[in-house]
Amino acid sequence: MKGVSSRGAGRTPLFKSIELCGRYNGAKVFVKDESKNPFGTFKDRRCAALLEHYSSKKELVFVHITSGNSGYSLGRMAKEEERKTGKKIHVVNIVPKGSNPKTIETLKTCSTVVEMDLSELITMDRMRLIAKDVTGYLGRSSNIVGVEDYSLVNGYGTIVREIHEEGVKPDFIFCPVGEGELLVELAFAAQKLWGDDAPKVVGTTIKNNILTRRKDFDPKPGKSIADKLVNGYSKFKSLVSKLLGTEYVELKTVDNESRIAEEYNYLTGIGLNVEPSSAVAFVGAKEYGLLPSHTAVIINTGKGVYDKESVKKVWKFRLKRIFKAAAILTAGAILGLGIYFGIKQYQEHELLKKMELAQETDLIAQNDGWHHVSPDKFARACSRIPDMSAEKCKKARSFSALSERQIRYYRLVNTFDDDMALRPMIPLFAEWYLKYDGTRYGLWMPGEEWPEEFKTNYWGRPTESSRKTKLEYLKDCDRYKEQGIKLPPSVDYCP
Repeated sequence: MKGVSSRGAGRTPLFKSIELCGRYNGAKVFVKDESKNPFGTFKDRRCAALLEHYSSKKELVFVHITSGNSGYSLGRMAKEEERKTGKKIHVVNIVPKGSNPKTIETLKTCSTVVEMDLSELITMDRMRLIAKDVTGYLGRSSNIVGVEDYSLVNGYGTIVREIHEEGVKPDFIFCPVGEGELLVELAFAAQKLWGDDAPKVVGTTIKNNILTRRKDFDPKPGKSIADKLVNGYSKFKSLVSKLLGTEYVELKTVDNESRIAEEYNYLTGIGLNVEPSSAVAFVGAKEYGLLPSHTAVIINTGKGVYDKESVKKVWKFRLKRIFKAAAILTAGAILGLGIYFGIKQYQEHELLKKMELAQETDLIAQNDGWHHVSPDKFARACSRIPDMSAEKCKKARSFSALSERQIRYYRLVNTFDDDMALRPMIPLFAEWYLKYDGTRYGLWMPGEEWPEEFKTNYWGRPTESSRKTKLEYLKDCDRYKEQGIKLPPSVDYCP
């Protein structure tokens, strides 16, 4: 058949998976198993088609950027071709700097590996120059082939032809999407075979793929366990965009690494040869919302060169994150309990202090040795507090119902009453009491810091020269009345 090489690529099995039918809502699910290709992935089809296309040439240099599978497949096939035909074939694999060391080591067994910073776009012409430089090739430049050139046949369309030959007519074909060439070839081949009745090709990719973004180039696309789907540039982007405007192609994104790892573990558990990148197509099918009436074919792109520890790292990271969250919650709970009991202890201490203060004030107000002040004496004492009306005092009934600030005010006023020199301070103190409600001056006690006006005019047994005259006191009385300041009975100089 046209497009299928004698090098063994293609003709992979198509089978109905009972396990996946049950897992994907009862839909009829078939798997096209590309892991059965010679070197384990669907990339073998393209590599075989390339070698077939250039079979007349005696010397060849292939160059491309790879994350592993294509480079390994082409390298191994080239070695086989050299052994069988005596041709001279070089494969130059360009990989991103920081690639998995095991992947690089594997690629070196069958090719020349060049690690490069891919934060800048590398053109096909530059790749050919790199290949010429690292191989020392001095032959014709037309023999240096860029693998990802548009004009080359890639062989992926044969997947659809084989599905058609098996007599299966799917409603959906699911595939993982890296650069997008598999998606494009499947869509074109399906429309060619089935016309308007072609199945919808659903490509599934990850958030680190340039096809999911508006920009055309991303110098730092990031990392994923589905490493074959990570890319910052694709020559197929404009073509994919056009196809997405039709009813025959759809692109889904899986943005959760844990879901990929979970599906990967399930698929390997039922005997499928997959890697995380190929498992993404199965995640897409599982989450698509298939119905029992649907027939779906999932392309298992196979199991090639990948970091086998990557999935374990995801679960370790997930467990680490769970333990970290648990530790934070535990620490938060301990801290919260500490704060709660600290506040509770402080409140109990403050309440006890206030009750002691109230009891002492009862003694001052009663002045006869009894521990509980009579209602009448409390009412008279309470009336001296500027912000307590007769109604409020009646409701309070005792000093324990007043605030600590109110109790302290009353006690201080009593102190002033006992000293004729300090008695004139009471109206001014009442004024400041109201003015500085809730501030530092709200709890004045002898010895604390006082406002300058108090220091200048009253505090510390003021001298005759610093005391106000009777006329000045009377002016104060007028001001107190205008401002509505309530004066205690002890202020006997105001008419």
